[in-house]
Amino acid sequence: MADYIDLFPPKAAAAIQSLLPGESWRIARSEGIAPTVTVADWTHVRTAIGTPAALDEAIAPLALPVDAPLPPAWATVLLSTVTLYALAVDFFDTEDQAKRWWNTPLPVSPGGPMYTPKDWTGLPDGAPQVAALIRRTQHGIY
Repeated sequence: MADYIDLFPPKAAAAIQSLLPGESWRIARSEGIAPTVTVADWTHVRTAIGTPAALDEAIAPLALPVDAPLPPAWATVLLSTVTLYALAVDFFDTEDQAKRWWNTPLPVSPGGPMYTPKDWTGLPDGAPQVAALIRRTQHGIY
């Protein structure tokens, strides 16, 4: 079975590996089972690129030990966050450009509220919307 990371373009795969260097989550994703992501993983991603406010507000008050696994729903949000950021790195070519876009408020819909892609990923149905935004941007549709 192919490694989950092999599904991504090289720049995106490198970004994912730098943000989540462990292998247990990759093996789980490759085998189609729920991944284990720890509080330490969340802390590392949060420091490196920032994480959705909804995730931070849910995890920080729990004061879990660093080796504790994140609850499955929040692990999924973190993995979506890393994946979408990695796709942005691949599109924008550099981490600096991707981080700038990641932290720039954008309209969710015409005339709608403004969210950064980072915070958008933590909203219900936000990750697919950010993925669609990346695809539209890749094709020059703003």
